[in-house]
Amino acid sequence: MKNILRTAVLAVALIFATAPVMAQDFEIKPYAGVGIGAFMLDVEDSTPGDPFATDDTVFGGFLAVGADVHEYLGLELRVGTTSDGSESIIVPGVGTVAVDYGPSYFISYLAKVQYPATPELRIYGLIGGTTAKVETSFTAMGFPVVTDSQTETGVSFGAGVDYTVMDNVSVGAEWVRYWHNVNFDATTEVDIDGISATVKYEF
Repeated sequence: MKNILRTAVLAVALIFATAPVMAQDFEIKPYAGVGIGAFMLDVEDSTPGDPFATDDTVFGGFLAVGADVHEYLGLELRVGTTSDGSESIIVPGVGTVAVDYGPSYFISYLAKVQYPATPELRIYGLIGGTTAKVETSFTAMGFPVVTDSQTETGVSFGAGVDYTVMDNVSVGAEWVRYWHNVNFDATTEVDIDGISATVKYEF
């Protein structure tokens, strides 16, 4: 967490340091986009005597709207979802229980610090937060026994590249950690990572 806060402070300091230059070239350029790819769900429960850890790679995607407010700075809002991860656990007295879990939705609000390496290629970093509703269902002998949902908010950060392929259209790739060590309870931490291909249209 200290490293995340340090990164956030450095990002804010960079924005303020470049503010005089940015003020000379301020222009809002709105855009909309979509991203699809693989999402990694990582759950660790450190309950004494009964620890549990699982990670699954699932399919997911998001819709995004945002604006580049300057050559070096943008803001973005994302709404997305993923398919469920699935694990089997042994419960004493019950037997094998199937566990399905995953975010039914997530909403990310991100600041984007970017650098145009060439007229066509842009490199960017992301920092912000994500609110997600994670639903978990437990099934034993083919019958659902427990269904639970929990909504939490965590720190988000990542990096990516955009490449302009034609007027107003760009494609790209990125990695984002949407959740980092989000606490569901006193013993459970959840990470959510996404590796996505993106397409963006600038208005």
